[in-house]
Amino acid sequence: MSMPRRFWNCTTTAHAPEDDNKWKRTRLPHIQLSIVYLIATAEPISSTVIYPFINQFVRETGITRGDERKTGYYAGVIESVFYVAECATTIAWGRASDRWGRRPILLAGTLGLALSMFSFGLSSSFWVLLVSRCAQGTFNGNIGVVKNVLVEITDTTNRARAFSFYSPVWAGGTTLGPLIGGAFARPALRWPETFGRLQFFHDYPYFLPCAIAGFFSVFSFIVCLVLLRETLPSIIARRRIGGKLKPASPSRDTTSLRANTNGADYGATNHGIETDDETPLCQETADSPRNSASPPVLSVLTRPVCMAIANIGMLAFTDSSYQALVPLMYSTSIPLGGLGFNPARIGGILGAWGLLNGVINVMMFPFLMRKYGAWAVYRVGYSSFLISIGSFPLMSLLAKRSGEFDWPTVAAMVLQLTGSTMSYFSWASIQMFVIDSMPNPHSMATVNAIAQVTTSLARTFGPSFASSLFSLSLEHKLLGGYLVYAILISVILCGMRLAERLPRHLSNKM
Repeated sequence: MSMPRRFWNCTTTAHAPEDDNKWKRTRLPHIQLSIVYLIATAEPISSTVIYPFINQFVRETGITRGDERKTGYYAGVIESVFYVAECATTIAWGRASDRWGRRPILLAGTLGLALSMFSFGLSSSFWVLLVSRCAQGTFNGNIGVVKNVLVEITDTTNRARAFSFYSPVWAGGTTLGPLIGGAFARPALRWPETFGRLQFFHDYPYFLPCAIAGFFSVFSFIVCLVLLRETLPSIIARRRIGGKLKPASPSRDTTSLRANTNGADYGATNHGIETDDETPLCQETADSPRNSASPPVLSVLTRPVCMAIANIGMLAFTDSSYQALVPLMYSTSIPLGGLGFNPARIGGILGAWGLLNGVINVMMFPFLMRKYGAWAVYRVGYSSFLISIGSFPLMSLLAKRSGEFDWPTVAAMVLQLTGSTMSYFSWASIQMFVIDSMPNPHSMATVNAIAQVTTSLARTFGPSFASSLFSLSLEHKLLGGYLVYAILISVILCGMRLAERLPRHLSNKM
C-alpha cells in the first residue's frame, strides 16, 4: 500500500517513490516565476552594462595618466568591487529576508540598485565610480533571496525545470547589458543631431546606458511591488492562522501555490505550511523556532554542502575572469595583443552572442539534464572554458599576423564564443547540486546565502586577478604577453578535478 501524499509533504525527501504512478510533475506558478526572473535579470544587466565602455571610461578619468597598459589594473578594481560589496552583504540580506520576508528585501534591492546605477552614470572621477559600483554590489547582495523564492514556490517535481530557466535568464541579462552599454555609450558623438545638442551628454557621456539599466530596475521594482507575493513559510503560516499580519489577497497565481484540482500540492506546501484544508501538514508552524530563524552557519556546512560550494566558487572565479578579459582584450590595440574594437562593436558582439546563448539554453538544457544528468552537464560545461580561454592567444596571434580583424580571426572568435555558450550550461546544473546538498528545508536560506557569498567572493578576485595579470603580462612581456591565459588554463584544470568529487546522481532531498 502506498503512503498518502501528506506523508511525503512531511518528510525531508519531499518526493514520492519512483514506483508511485500517481506522482506527477506539478504545474509551475508562471506569473510568480516570471516576476522572480525579472528581478534576477537586474543583476547581470547592472554588472555587465559597463563592460563595453568601462576601459574607455577609466582612461577618460585620467587615473591611468595616458598609459593604456595600466587600464587593466583600474578596470579590474571597478569590476571586482561590485562583488566585494555583494559578498559582504549577501548573508545579511538573506537573514533579513528570514525575519521580514522575501518581498520587502527584493523591493529594497531593486530600488537601491536603480539609484546606484544613476550615480555611476553621473560619476566624473575614478573614486566616485568606485563608490557607485560598490553601492550596486551592495544592493545586488539580495540576489540569493531570489533563489530562496524559487525553491519556496516549487517542489521536487518541478524545481529542476524552474532552475533550468535561470541560466537563460542570466544569459538574457548578459545579452541586454553589453548591448545597452555598447549601443548607448557616448550618445553625443553617435547622434550629434539629437543628443549632441544637449551639453549634459557631453559632460556625462556614459550616463545614458547606466540610466537605461537603472530604469530596468525601477520597472522591476514596480512589478514586484504590485504583483509579487510573499513566499516565506513562517509569514504565510502566521497569515493562515490569524496572526498579526494582514492576510494576503488570493490571486490565480498564488492559488496555484497551494493546491490543484486533483489535490496535488505546490511550492510552499512541501514545507508543511499550507494545505487546501488550511491545516498544517507538519508540526512546524510560524511558532516553530526553526521556521522563524535561520540555523547557524556552521551547522549546515556538511561535506556535500562544502563540495557544492567549492565547485560553484571555482565556476564563478573562472567565469568572472573570462568575462573581464573579453572586453579588455577586445578593446586593447592589436600591436599590444588585442583586437582594437570600440565599445559599440564589443557591445554588439557580446549582446548578439548572449541572445543566442539564451535561446540555446532554453532549447537544450532541459533535454541535456534529462538525458545525461547534472554531473555530466556540469563537467562538460565547465570544461568548455578551456576553449574560451585558449582562443584568446589564438585570436591575438592571428590579428598580429594580418594586422587586422580578418576571417581567420573571426573563426577563432566563433570558436571562443561557442565554448562560452557551452559553459552557460554549468550554472543551472551546479545549482541543482547546491539544492541537493542542503541538510533539511530549514537550511535553505543559509545554504543559498553561503553559495551566493562564495560566488560573490570568487567574482571579487576573478576580474582583478585576470585584468591585473593581463596588464602585467603585457607590460613585462611574460610568456610573450600570454602568461595570463596559461595561468587561467591551469585554474580550469584544477576546477575539472574538483568537479570529479560531485555526486554522480542527485538524491533530490529537497
